[in-house]
Amino acid sequence: DGGLHWIRPLREMCGRIRSVVGVVRRGLEPKLKMEGESLGHALLKIDPDEGDFLRQPERTGDLVATFSCNMASSAVMAHSACPYFRVTGSEGEIVIHGTGLKKNVAGAGGLRLYNHEYPKGKEMFDKDRVGAFFLGFGGLWKEIYDIVLKKDRKRAHETVTRAAEDVRTVLALYRSSKSGMWEDV
Repeated sequence: DGGLHWIRPLREMCGRIRSVVGVVRRGLEPKLKMEGESLGHALLKIDPDEGDFLRQPERTGDLVATFSCNMASSAVMAHSACPYFRVTGSEGEIVIHGTGLKKNVAGAGGLRLYNHEYPKGKEMFDKDRVGAFFLGFGGLWKEIYDIVLKKDRKRAHETVTRAAEDVRTVLALYRSSKSGMWEDV
């Protein structure tokens, strides 16, 4: 898949999402009996000027990311063959990929580097890692535990505020799907 929970890491790497153009579709996979969308594709204009984010060369236009989420069982899913993220730059490419949702089986996804030294790619993690998709949530649960244990209302509020930005991005995608135009977040 690749829904709302993939917007946050995209924003963490690239910056605030300024506007969105895209489409969403419901009912493409009736056997899933989903209330929501089974397909969404978007282009996201990013504002990287507010922090230490990935940058593109000067005078090359807006930083634009592609976003895709797909629940169709007949399509290649993000946790099998398609990468979660692909970051392409002037010095090479980083591919963050998954190999499945089986958390007790070796092959827990990884990070592949392509550059002048590794034109065919180099895996940066051991292939025998166990944990799959779920490895990414360890830090999240530690953070939640710490917030609750310390009753840290400020950090809890920051977490909710950041989540609201993700939801605003999806709402802009819904508006764009209806209007066919770029919509502000």
